[in-house]
Amino acid sequence: MDKKDKNDLKFIVVGVSIICGLILLIIIILSLNKNRKKSFSNTNLSLNNTTTVVGKDGIYQDKICSLSFKIPSNWQKSSTKLPLPQIPLAQAVFDENNKKSIFSYICYDEKYSFNQFNDSTDLKPEGIRVNNVDFTRVGNFVYFNKGNKLIIFQMFFTKSDIKPETGYEEKLMAILGSIK
Repeated sequence: MDKKDKNDLKFIVVGVSIICGLILLIIIILSLNKNRKKSFSNTNLSLNNTTTVVGKDGIYQDKICSLSFKIPSNWQKSSTKLPLPQIPLAQAVFDENNKKSIFSYICYDEKYSFNQFNDSTDLKPEGIRVNNVDFTRVGNFVYFNKGNKLIIFQMFFTKSDIKPETGYEEKLMAILGSIK
């Protein structure tokens, strides 16, 4: 082999070695990143394990406000955060297939009242009772106090909505009836 061929061979060996090293380095970085993400999400779950949705029929549990209720099995918890006038203790929004934000749950400290958030004077409060629990309904909102918390639900397509649809009033009553 002449000197030029040896230099070309060295160049190829060094180039292939660098490429292999870079590929190995990328694989190591990606695997470390995956482990870090898993570790981070596990840490978040253990530190902030305040709400969960479990079971086929879906039971939403809020440990902050000590409340749970059933949600229909075809509803998914949304990542949507409501633009609220005060920061709540807890909140959750649920979607039903293509209907986004169909149902919302909000929990405030009892120092707040529903009237502070309701600026509509046209809607008259209506008392309703489900499974020996008294609720107040204003439009498509239902609220009550539990312990030292103000619990507010909002559900669209019920009888009080602008465009009611069949079955949604029954779903709301089932949710209210399942509250523990």
